[in-house]
Amino acid sequence: MEKFSVLFLEDDGLTRSSVADALRAAGLEVTSASNASEAIDAAVNDCALIDLHLGKGPTGIDVARKLREKNPKIGLVFLTSFEDPRLLDKDAKSLPRASSYLVKRQIFETQQLILALKASIRNAAAEGKAEELPAEFANLSPVQLETLRLIGRGLSNAEIAKRRDVSVKSVEQTIALISKKFSLPASDKVNNRVNLARIYYRMLGLVD
Repeated sequence: MEKFSVLFLEDDGLTRSSVADALRAAGLEVTSASNASEAIDAAVNDCALIDLHLGKGPTGIDVARKLREKNPKIGLVFLTSFEDPRLLDKDAKSLPRASSYLVKRQIFETQQLILALKASIRNAAAEGKAEELPAEFANLSPVQLETLRLIGRGLSNAEIAKRRDVSVKSVEQTIALISKKFSLPASDKVNNRVNLARIYYRMLGLVD
């Protein structure tokens, strides 16, 4: 197998250890980092596998951009529980050039990571575009995504309207559009807020 070096940034110790060991067992050279500063100060690698949510401070996207400044050809792969990066940062409209986005619950074997990392190196060298996010979530507008987030937090339509500085009717219309995008039934007998909250938690990787 082609050998290459990987910087793995993950703030959860158990995940960092298990994934790093699996990559090393596959013959890769792995440098582990538990926070943004460690990752940015690390020696140059061929590619980086980066968690999106690192607690308070810089996000994985911030770190990726810094790494790309140091090495324009570094491959970038995000490994996260967030189905959409805007769930973490509403201003995360795009990922760095030639990067890939993997959702943790969709990864079942080390080979999936290795293939993504290999592809990221090729894409960075070819100056490719960032991988598109799943259309199911990418098609949500920032307003719709924020409304979904507030529903997931259990806020009423009135409270959502207050926070967004709009009318309750506007919130109801937004919820109707979100429900339509997810093909939820329009019925007085069904409370789609419960279904939307479940979708939100699925996007966070908290439920199947």
